[in-house]
Amino acid sequence: MSMQSFLPSRLQSPARVLCLALTCLVAFEVPPAAYGQPPTATNDGSRAESGPSLQQQVDALRAELQHIKSQSGALRRVEDPQSSGIQPISGAYGMSPGVNSMEYPAPAESNSAATDRLPLYASYGYNFGGGYTQLSDLDEEFTVKLQNQLTLDGTFFDQPNMPTAEKGFNIPFYRTYLYGNITKDWDYQIAVQGFLGQFNVLDAWINYTVNDALHFRMGRLLSPFLYEYWAFSPAWEPVITNSPLFQVTGKRQMGGMAWGKLADNRVQYQAGVFTGIEGGFYDLDRSVDFLGSITFTPWKGRDDRFDSLGFGASVQTGMQNYSLNQGNVEAFLNGAGEPTLNFNYINSTGVPFFQYNDDVMADGWRTKVAPHFFWYGRFSVHAEYIWQQRALADSTTKGTTTLNGYQATLSYFLTGERYSGDGLGGWTTVEPRSPFVPSKGECGPGAWELAFQYSGLDVGTDNFHLGFADPATSTNRLNQSMLGLNWWPNRYTRISFDWVNCKLNRPVPTGDQMLDEYNIYWTRAAMFF
Repeated sequence: MSMQSFLPSRLQSPARVLCLALTCLVAFEVPPAAYGQPPTATNDGSRAESGPSLQQQVDALRAELQHIKSQSGALRRVEDPQSSGIQPISGAYGMSPGVNSMEYPAPAESNSAATDRLPLYASYGYNFGGGYTQLSDLDEEFTVKLQNQLTLDGTFFDQPNMPTAEKGFNIPFYRTYLYGNITKDWDYQIAVQGFLGQFNVLDAWINYTVNDALHFRMGRLLSPFLYEYWAFSPAWEPVITNSPLFQVTGKRQMGGMAWGKLADNRVQYQAGVFTGIEGGFYDLDRSVDFLGSITFTPWKGRDDRFDSLGFGASVQTGMQNYSLNQGNVEAFLNGAGEPTLNFNYINSTGVPFFQYNDDVMADGWRTKVAPHFFWYGRFSVHAEYIWQQRALADSTTKGTTTLNGYQATLSYFLTGERYSGDGLGGWTTVEPRSPFVPSKGECGPGAWELAFQYSGLDVGTDNFHLGFADPATSTNRLNQSMLGLNWWPNRYTRISFDWVNCKLNRPVPTGDQMLDEYNIYWTRAAMFF
C-alpha cells in the first residue's frame, strides 16, 4: 500500500510532491565536486564537468519545500474552516471543478503565471452594513463582496385614497451591492435598486487611496450634502426612514471628490464637483455644482463618553438652468426612487403638499447650507438644519425663493447596545448583546430600541408671492413626527413599528379630500445580508 493511501485525499497532492522531491534527492548521483572533492578524470584524460554545487542543491530544495509549505497552509484552511472562515472555490483560478484538491503551478513556472492561477476563497462576514459574502485571494489584494438590503413594508393611513405609491403592503426598496478592491489602492462599488416597481443603477464608482487622509472617488456616488442622507442608509435610521429633508439632499450624483480623515480621525472631510442634479444620471445644463462637507469629532480616540460626538456642516452651490417639470420625463421616472428636480415637495411616505406650476424653471444660482450635530452611544441624538436659496423664473417673472428645514432624531437602547460614528458614517446595523436564536438554544431578548424624530420643512411663501405655485392646491409648511420601536433579533434583521403624524399649516387637496393632518401606521421587516 502506498504512503498516499494513509493520507486524507485533500493532502495527497502535496504529499506526492514531497515524496517525489525526497526520492529525487536520494536517487540523484551527486558529483564529488559538490562535496568539495576534486573532479574525477575520464578515461581519455580529460576532466569531467562539475555538477551542481551543494549550495545550488540546497537552494533548490529550500525553494521546493517553501512551495510545499504554501500549499499545505492553503490546504489547512480547507481542513479547518473555523480557523480561517474561508473556503476555496472549485473551478476558479486553478481549481478543478468538483474537486477539493488544488492544482498549483509547477515550480518551474514564472511567478506571474503562478499568481494568475491562484484560487479564490469564499467567506461570509459581517460589517456595519450587515452580512456579506466575499471572494478573495489569500492576502485580500483582490476582493469581491456581495451585500443585500431588503425592506418589506406595511404602510397604512387613517385617511382613504392617499396620493402615493407607498401604501398598503409594498417593497419600498431592495438593494444589491457589489464592492471590493482590485488592488490595495483601488476599490469600487456597483449597486442596483428596485424601488416601488422601478429599477436602475444606484451606485457605480471607483476609488483610489493615497493614504487615510486622501482618497479620490469618481462616478455615480453619494454626494456630500446633508449628513442624514450620505452618512447611512435610510433602513438603518432609528425611525423607519429619512425625514422629509431627504428631497433637498445632494443624493447620488455624477461627479468626483476628494475625501479623507485627518488628525487621527478627529476631522473628516469631502469636497468635489458634481452635476448638481439630485439623484440624476446625467447633467441637464452646462454647469457643475461644488459640494463639500467637514465634520469635527474632537474627542475621537480620547474619551469614550464623547468618542462619537461630532459637529460640522455641508454645502452645495452652483448655477442651475432647466425646467423643473423636466423631472417628470421617463429617465427620471425610472430612476429607482432617486432623481428629483424638486418640482414638488412630499412627506416621508411620498404624499405631496406643494407643487410648482408647469412652466417654472431653475434660472440662476442655487446655494444650500446644512450644519449638523450628532452624539452616538446607548442614547443617541442627531440633528440637522438646512437653508436653501435658489433663483427661479417663469414666462413672466424672475425671483429668488428661500427654503428652511430641520430634523432631530433620538434613539435609546433598552437592552444596552451602543452606536458609534463620525462625519463619514452614523447609524448602522446593530449586533444584539443577547441575540434571539432559538435554533441554537439562545433565546435572548435581542436588541430593543426606542426612536423619535421631529422634522419640519418650509418651502417658503415667496413661491406664492411670485406666482410660481397655486395657493389653492399647495401649502408651504409640513411638520412631521415619528415615534418608533425597533427589534433586532440578530445583527442581520430588524423589525420596526412606527407611528407618523403629519401636520400642514393649512388644508390642501389630498387625494379626494381637503386635509391639514393625517396619521400613518408603518411597519417594516428588513434584512441585511
